[in-house]
Amino acid sequence: MANDPGIGLLHPTLGCAELGIWDKPISTNPAVTGAIGRSGNLHFWKSILKASPEVLRVVQFGYKLPFKSFPPPCSTSLSNNKSALLDRSFVDEQLFLLESIGCISVSSTPPQIILPLSVVMSNKKRLVVDASRNLNPLLVDKHVKLSHLELANDNLTPNCFMTTSDLESGYHQVPMHPDHRKYLGIQWTRHGKTTYFVWNVLFLRIKTAVHLFTKLLRPHIAFCQSYGIPISIYIDDQRILGDTEIICHMNSNFAAISLLMAGWVIKPGKGIKLPTQYGTFLGIDHDLVNLKYYIPQNKLTSILHLASNLLDQRRVRIKTLAGFYGKISSCRLALGPVCSLLTRSGHNLISSAATASSWDGWVTLTPHVLKEIHHLSTSLSSLNGWPIHVISNVISHRTFSSDASASGIGAAEILCHSSSHNHSGSCVSSMALSRPLTEWERTTSSTFRELLAIKELVIRSAPSWSNNIILLLCDNENVSRILAKGSKVRSLQGLAMSIHLTCRSHFITLQSLWLPRSDPRIAIADHLSRFFDLQDWGLSHLSYLALLEVLPYPPTIDLFASDSNTKCRSFFSKTPSVFSSGVNAFSFDWSQFGFGLCCPPPNLIASSIRHIIFTQATGVLIAPLWPAASFWLLLCPDGIHFSSLFTHIYIGHPTLRSGLQVTSSFLSGHTPFPFGYFIYNGFFFDPPFSVLKSSHCYLLGCNKCLS
Repeated sequence: MANDPGIGLLHPTLGCAELGIWDKPISTNPAVTGAIGRSGNLHFWKSILKASPEVLRVVQFGYKLPFKSFPPPCSTSLSNNKSALLDRSFVDEQLFLLESIGCISVSSTPPQIILPLSVVMSNKKRLVVDASRNLNPLLVDKHVKLSHLELANDNLTPNCFMTTSDLESGYHQVPMHPDHRKYLGIQWTRHGKTTYFVWNVLFLRIKTAVHLFTKLLRPHIAFCQSYGIPISIYIDDQRILGDTEIICHMNSNFAAISLLMAGWVIKPGKGIKLPTQYGTFLGIDHDLVNLKYYIPQNKLTSILHLASNLLDQRRVRIKTLAGFYGKISSCRLALGPVCSLLTRSGHNLISSAATASSWDGWVTLTPHVLKEIHHLSTSLSSLNGWPIHVISNVISHRTFSSDASASGIGAAEILCHSSSHNHSGSCVSSMALSRPLTEWERTTSSTFRELLAIKELVIRSAPSWSNNIILLLCDNENVSRILAKGSKVRSLQGLAMSIHLTCRSHFITLQSLWLPRSDPRIAIADHLSRFFDLQDWGLSHLSYLALLEVLPYPPTIDLFASDSNTKCRSFFSKTPSVFSSGVNAFSFDWSQFGFGLCCPPPNLIASSIRHIIFTQATGVLIAPLWPAASFWLLLCPDGIHFSSLFTHIYIGHPTLRSGLQVTSSFLSGHTPFPFGYFIYNGFFFDPPFSVLKSSHCYLLGCNKCLS
C-alpha cells in the first residue's frame, strides 16, 4: 500500500535497539512526566493512530476530570492520614522526588481540593493520595472492561512466541489539564511551614484513571492489530505474540516503535525482551507449547510458605489471611474451576470477620479453614497447570438425571432417539445407579443425598465419560450452585470437591441443570425464572431478509437464539426451552445441523470461530468489525485480509433487536459500526492474492489485492 502509514515503522534498519527502547536505560525522571502530551506527538495520534476527538483532547490539552457536580468554590481540605504522619522522612523524600521530575508543583495558594496523603506497604513502601472521600464522589462513574487473560488468550496458538513490556510509571505519562490541577492538591509541612502542591499528571486512586488509561491505549491496540499483530494490554502491561520467533520479534519492534512515536516511555529492564514460548505475563506462567497456564514457582513457594505460617499460628490478622486467599484467587487460571471450591471456607471466614472487625483485627482459624489450608498446601503443586483453551477432544453431550429419596439414590442416562434433537421428542432411559441409603445417610439433608448420588455416579462413570461434556439434571436448586461455588457446610463442600477432582482427572466437563420435581420425563417445560439471558440479541427481521438474498442456502439452524428471536425452526438456546434443539451450542457438532446461522455475542465470537474450525461446519458468521477487539485477528489474521476460512464476505450496517431481559441498548437498533457476514465452509484454503476479491480485504481493496 503506497500510502501505508505503518511502512516507516517496519524499516529494515530501524529496530528497538537503535531507538534505545531495550538496550539503553531510559530516564525514569523528567522523560516520564506528561510524556504523551509533549509537542510532536499529536500528529502521530491524529494521522496514524486515528485517535478519537476525546483522546486527542487529552493528548493536546491534558485530562479534565469528569465531574458530575463541581466542588464548591471554597477550599475543601482533609488532614493527612496517620500512616503519612508517622513516616515523615519517607514522605519528604517522595515529595522531593515528585517535585524534581515535575509530577507536582508548589502552589502559592491553597488548592480548591486538598487530598490527604497515606503511606501503604505492599512489597515496598509507597506514597499514595487518598481521593476516596472528597474527590471521587464528585466524579462520574466510568466503567471499563479490562483485557484480562480470559479475553487476551483468544489469539494464543500452539507453539507461538511472546514478549512482554511495561510502561514506566504509566499514569504519570498522562498530563492533567491546567484548569483542573487545582482539584488535585496536597499539603505537607516543610521546615515548620505548610506547603501546598498540585498534581500536574494523572495518578493512581483517581476513580476514572483506569478508564482513561485503557481508552488512551485502544488506538495503539487497533493500529497494531490492523497489521496483523496479536497484542493485548492490561492497563500498562503489554504482551505481543507471533507464530514464529522472527515474526514475534518483528511484531515487538513494531509495537514498541508505535508506543515511542506516540510519546509513551517503556520501562527498561522489565518484561520479556526476546521472544519465548515460556514466560510470565500478569503474574501467570505461559506454556505456549502445550497451551497451559501455571503458577510461577516463586509465587507457588510464597503461597506454600504462607500456608505453613498460617497452620503454625492458628490466630492471625484478617488482612494476612485475606492476602493468602487473594494469592490463591489470583492463580485461578492456572488451577481451573476447582479454585472456587478450594477457597470457599476461607472466604466465608474472611467475610464474616471483616464485617465484625477492621482489616487489622485478629481472627482464629476454624477447623474447616485449617483443613482447607492444609489441603491447599499438599495439593497445590499437583493441581498447578490448566489448559488455556478448554476444548473437549470429543464432541459429545450426554445427559443424566439423578435423584435422592428418603430411602435410596438413583441415576439414569437420558437417551433421546437420533431422529429427535428436541427435548420434547420421545426418550428412553438407561439405569446408571441404584442403591439403598445406609442408616446414617438417611439422617442427612436432601442436598447431601443429591450430591452423594452425583458423586457416586461420577466415580462410577468417570472412565467412560473421559473428554465428554455431561449435562446433569436434578430437582434440587442448591446442587448447581454448590457444584459451581462450593458450600459453607463442610460435608457438602467435601462432596463437591470430590466430584470436581474426579472430573478434572478424567477431563470431564460437568454442567448441572435444575428441573421441577413435577416433570416425570425429565423434559424442560418452559424457561426457568431464575435464568436470565442478558445477551439475547440478533438481526431484525428486515436485516435477516436482506441477508438471505446473498446466502447460498437458507440457514437450517440458529446457533445462538431464543424462543423470541430465532430465525430458524431449529435453534440452540442459552437457557432451557421446550422448543430449542439443545442448550449451549458449543456442546454440539455444528457440522451435523446443516447450514448454520452463527450470530454470537461479541465475547463468544472467538470461541465460535474455533468451534467452526474444530467441527468443520458450514454457515454464516455475523460479527462486528472491531479492529481493537481480541477476536479481530481470528477474523483478519494479518489485520487487513480476512481469513481464508471464509469463502465470501459481505459488509453492512444491519438493524439489531434485543430481548426483553436485555437492559443495555448497545446492540439494539441501527448499528453505527459495520458488521461482517462471513460465509464459511469449515476448511482452510489458501488462494493466491491474485484471485482474492476486494470483499476479502478489510480496506475493501488494497494495492496488494487489486494488483
